[in-house]
Amino acid sequence: MNLCALEMSKAFDKLNHYALFIKLMDRNVPLVILNVLVYWYSMCSAVVRWDSMFSTVVQLQCGVRHGGVLSPVLFALYVNDLILALSWLLL
Repeated sequence: MNLCALEMSKAFDKLNHYALFIKLMDRNVPLVILNVLVYWYSMCSAVVRWDSMFSTVVQLQCGVRHGGVLSPVLFALYVNDLILALSWLLL
């Protein structure tokens, strides 16, 4: 019996946008959809609220949107190559 476990609790936060876009291009995603995703992820930013104070805006360079309907699908496409590589090792 072989067992492989991956700890991915922070994986949604670590996803590299550019690597995701390359993987989508490799899967022949239409350019219109790819452009929407590139624009969508280039506009991601965050602030921290502490009581009534807000931090400055920080541009997010990686990660997918938590709670987004498309986020699990994009994450699955992103890690698919890793899962395929691990499955070859187990055979």
